[in-house]
Amino acid sequence: MEEIRAYNYSGKGITLYLPYINFYSDLNNRITSINFNLNDFLAMTNTKLPFLTENRLKYELINFEIMEIEEKVKLLYQAITNKKILKNIENIYNEVEKLFKNNDIKIPKKQIYNIDLLLKQLELKRKKHYHQKEILEMQLRNTFFINKKDNIILDTKDYKENIHNFDKNKFLKEEYLYNLPEAKVQLYKLKENNAEKVANFYRNILPRISPYIIINNFSNIETGVMVNYSLNSFITMSIKGSLFYDFNKYKNLNSNISFNITLNSSEKYQDFNISYLYNEEQIINNVRLNITNIVYTIEQLEMELNIAKEYLNLLENDKNYDNSPIEYLKYVLDKISYIEYYYSLLNEYNYNIFRLEIREKFK
Repeated sequence: MEEIRAYNYSGKGITLYLPYINFYSDLNNRITSINFNLNDFLAMTNTKLPFLTENRLKYELINFEIMEIEEKVKLLYQAITNKKILKNIENIYNEVEKLFKNNDIKIPKKQIYNIDLLLKQLELKRKKHYHQKEILEMQLRNTFFINKKDNIILDTKDYKENIHNFDKNKFLKEEYLYNLPEAKVQLYKLKENNAEKVANFYRNILPRISPYIIINNFSNIETGVMVNYSLNSFITMSIKGSLFYDFNKYKNLNSNISFNITLNSSEKYQDFNISYLYNEEQIINNVRLNITNIVYTIEQLEMELNIAKEYLNLLENDKNYDNSPIEYLKYVLDKISYIEYYYSLLNEYNYNIFRLEIREKFK
């Protein structure tokens, strides 16, 4: 939609550009003129182009909001995941520390070096996640504008500890896909493009029709219609029909028709066609592909989570390290690696489920 703009020319007058209307007033000479752009008026009212643009922008804003929320939640889930890994590592670390403080454990001299090396690996794992905790908390403070003195609460009801059973098929239904914000943006772009072609027919293919009225010093009025048509890039034809009324004369009504041919250097408009825009079927197929990829990713993660959880259960019940300190430490490090792997999968799983759920809320 055309903006309302005002220009004040000192010593000349005021010009206002309104939707479909140009208004000019010379305060010194008391001349006021109003021009109506009939072509623009027909272009807008017959195509509802402003309505289509408004809706496209609305859904683009929703899309932007979704992406912003996704980025924030991704960071939040990373922090929650790291917190859960760190909690598990702390429990294991305390058990190991308690065990090796027990003087009853006798370590063969030839194993001391290897055990020290494994203990350092355990300590590095612990330090790594502590360091990640500090970085993620700093990023969270910057993202959510939390004061440093305030505690950051990382628990959220949306973070799922286990596989969440939900109907994946509903996210691929035609009705659901059509209502998604990313589909709405593309569909409105398509409608907007088609409406723009019709609007440009009124603006540039049809002759330009401009009804006008001029009031001079409140003593005479001129009203009429100006019709312009560009034959090519250099020649413009114009016809002007007008009625003139003078309040100060006895015979005060006059009419006039004039015809002009103007040479100019303006380029004649060529109707544009955005060929890269998809049709409706292609738009929905692309959106379906994006959602299918998310659903497929969730299914893959579910399978990997089940395998990782089974292996963790096996490790939890595995006591075959023969009370050997070095074998026990190897077992502990192996367990921590799978805890990291399991929660990294859980993090991706939660994030991808959230991506579907957030679209459900905004559609």
